[in-house]
Amino acid sequence: MEMLFLCLRVSLHRKRNNQNHTVMEKNITLKQSRCTCPTSFSTVVKVVRNIINVPMEWFRNYYSAILEREVSMALTRQLLQAQVAFVLSVFACGCHFLLHVALCAWFGMAVLKCRRMLRK
Repeated sequence: MEMLFLCLRVSLHRKRNNQNHTVMEKNITLKQSRCTCPTSFSTVVKVVRNIINVPMEWFRNYYSAILEREVSMALTRQLLQAQVAFVLSVFACGCHFLLHVALCAWFGMAVLKCRRMLRK
């Protein structure tokens, strides 16, 4: 009997507490901003190309200062390719012999292309 009375008292107490609370509306205003996300594939390609061209421009300026003449972006790419080919051919010591020969051939071809482009 006491348990029933206690449960009834608790439920009445809860009802009274719920009546004392007021309901408040929660309104949030959100501003719509312009989307800076690229929407088309061509826009994505342009953004990626611009991101990649920044370090290429740094290398172009560096090679222009070293060679004491203006260097084009094509020559910059060729000089970078020759450097990468050299590093890979030198540090490919533990690789298969044919891979090492292929990397050395790539380095030789890259150097020949650089010589041809520098003579122009």
